[in-house]
Amino acid sequence: MQLLEGPKKSILLTYSKILNDDRHLNIKLLVEEFCENRIFPKWYMKDDPTRSWFWNKEQIYSSILQTISTSEVIEVFEKVALSLSE
Repeated sequence: MQLLEGPKKSILLTYSKILNDDRHLNIKLLVEEFCENRIFPKWYMKDDPTRSWFWNKEQIYSSILQTISTSEVIEVFEKVALSLSE
């Protein structure tokens, strides 16, 4: 799972690249919204030390991403951001 933040033009370009990259399968956009403040202003997600905070393969295969709410998705990323700022 990835969270893309930044200027709209950059996000659209990056998302387009992801959609056209055959290394990414079954892409599902969970949330698309404008935010005043970034959740991760200094983290570039090159290394993800918090993988265990996201859903595991079994949960994803059992369709959790079809039923999860927008607020639950945002809550996960806010939790990660808070842990990185401590």
